Amino acid sequence: MTLPRGSGTEGWGARPPVLTWHGFTEAPGRDPHGVIVTRSALAAQLRLLARRDPAGLDLDGWLARSRGRRGAGVLLTVDDALSSAVDIGLPDMLAAGRRPVLFVCPGHLGGTTTWMTDQPDLPVASQDDVVALARDGVEIGAHAFEHVDLRGLDDAALRRQTTDAADALADLTGRRPRAFAYPFGWWDERAADAVRRAGYEVGFSLYDGRGPWAATRLDVSPPDTPASLRVKMLPGYRKAWRASGHVAPLRRGVRVALSRVGARR
Repeated sequence: MTLPRGSGTEGWGARPPVLTWHGFTEAPGRDPHGVIVTRSALAAQLRLLARRDPAGLDLDGWLARSRGRRGAGVLLTVDDALSSAVDIGLPDMLAAGRRPVLFVCPGHLGGTTTWMTDQPDLPVASQDDVVALARDGVEIGAHAFEHVDLRGLDDAALRRQTTDAADALADLTGRRPRAFAYPFGWWDERAADAVRRAGYEVGFSLYDGRGPWAATRLDVSPPDTPASLRVKMLPGYRKAWRASGHVAPLRRGVRVALSRVGARR
């Protein structure tokens, strides 16, 4: 994939890692999509980050360092605005001194995870929850208006998912969102251009990306331990992951190997 001409990729330097979580739970339970991290696992991950990156990065710091200023750090993000993020994940991150970014679909606030085919009934945060989190220091970003794949959408649909989502969140929180995260992590050139035209400073993908409107992130999943998370944050990890292409057994093998690394620690 390539970004449109004039997309601003020039000078876009080596980026500090960006981690992303989805849901949280006090104890393991049903998790067909493999996205619900236990509170105890999150605590161990935050302790690792405190050793590696005591100060942490907020969105401003991450953007500054991505634009060529020196320094390391890790940015924490949470997708989907599930109620479990409001109750567990974000308060624990804030208590640990982090300033995470929460990516919100305004069209799903107060509803459930209808986009999760095997678990459509997880509760999503309310509008009041998002306002309170913004007041507490959580950066609110857009995760499209609804949680839909942006690839192949027509111009009107892209405007709804990018510009209208930003307008809705600005009306809700009093601040226009600066960051966008593609639902499912998927994007194409037209989606990236729509994010740019909507005025976002950065668009986050998940697996494949390039430049400021398709910056990759590292997903944190239930098997991740501090040891496996440390491996994921190595500079060459995402490049190696992309190099495996669509070879599912190889990618599953990487995940198994990482979980075993953690188990031996």
